[in-house]
Amino acid sequence: MVDRFETKAGFAVSPDYYGLPQPGDGAIGIPVSGLIDLSPRVRADGTLDWTAPWLPKGKVWRVLRLGWSLLGTTNHPATPEATGLEVDKYDAPAVRAYLEHYLAMYKDAAGAEHFGQRGVRALLTDSIEVGEANWTPRMHSFPGSRPRDRRRARGRPSRH
Repeated sequence: MVDRFETKAGFAVSPDYYGLPQPGDGAIGIPVSGLIDLSPRVRADGTLDWTAPWLPKGKVWRVLRLGWSLLGTTNHPATPEATGLEVDKYDAPAVRAYLEHYLAMYKDAAGAEHFGQRGVRALLTDSIEVGEANWTPRMHSFPGSRPRDRRRARGRPSRH
């Protein structure tokens, strides 16, 4: 059992992830060398087309399926004309496109003279009501991130 797994998995927020308790029983995760990427064996309907190879007595296979999905969460409360899907805040080009579109609508409605020195000079965006974000398709583009190397892990069963 993993203590506070919801937080460690990114489903809840912690002010200090490094302050979360460590396993007291010395438990460790499965090393990358003990993984098999079964992604190519998943059919279009989501079922797995794979027969597990034999393992010595006392060893078991563990299949873990991970995925992500848009939640369809809209910003709220908001006026009908300002209600819409949340932007992926980890995707800089998406955020830029969102802000440029939103500010252009505001500029059209209020007039260009109400921007800059004589009008809007700052913007605060706050979407805490929609909950935490913990994934983006652009995760690989973060500085310091490590791209997955499927070739390295393929073909090695878990021995744990």
